[in-house]
Amino acid sequence: ARMMCETYALESAVYLTTGLIDAGVPDYSLESAICKVYGSETIWMVVNETLQIAAGIGYMAEYPYERMLRDARINLIFEGTNEILRAFISLAGLQSPGKQLTEVARAMREPIKGFGVLSDFAIQRARARFGRERFERVHPVLHADAVVIEEGAMALARESERVLRKHGKEIAEKQFVQARIAEVAMDLYALTAVVARTSQLIEQRGEEGARREIDLCHGFRVIAERRLRERLEKMEREEDELLKEVAQNTYSDGGYRFDVTS
Repeated sequence: ARMMCETYALESAVYLTTGLIDAGVPDYSLESAICKVYGSETIWMVVNETLQIAAGIGYMAEYPYERMLRDARINLIFEGTNEILRAFISLAGLQSPGKQLTEVARAMREPIKGFGVLSDFAIQRARARFGRERFERVHPVLHADAVVIEEGAMALARESERVLRKHGKEIAEKQFVQARIAEVAMDLYALTAVVARTSQLIEQRGEEGARREIDLCHGFRVIAERRLRERLEKMEREEDELLKEVAQNTYSDGGYRFDVTS
């Protein structure tokens, strides 16, 4: 079920982004970065779970799973490592969050509230792909999904402003915080694409005709909402500094220096 929901979300995000390109949006680098990170990590998760389901036979060359696992891993490195792209997503989105982010969220009362850290350009780009009227008219059956986007966007606006006020230019060195901001932005972007796509399908087919897509939309919302809450509730954590110290000590020691016999 998770593999299906995440794949549907990934496909929706890519569909939205390619639509923006076709619509002539001049700069789609941030959306492309989101698709690359989310896409490469989704395929890695799916292939890994597939190998787990296949169990021992998954390692036999007669089956495609071991090859798929090897081939999927490189995507997390090629075309910019996902760690670097997370920093790009976060810092690019933080260039002008503050008041603008809050106003974007408030302006989109019916029914999509914004994309959080993607701020001003995300709404226009989504409308360019789906059309303003179609994008704003979310079907009532997807109301709970739209509410998660609204609340997530406003919470991310608050957290973005808070960390910028606290750290200023030093935010460029706060990689744990950058990663969490980027992950929230990716989930909000994917969920918005899913809701917009599913609403369009309901308009075309009716509720029963789009029942499976509705289930996937609800399923992804549950998954995304859990991640959003975890990251937004503790954007900065006490253990961050501890983990940095452990990493620095390990680097200084040249590796793992402990022995169970000593």
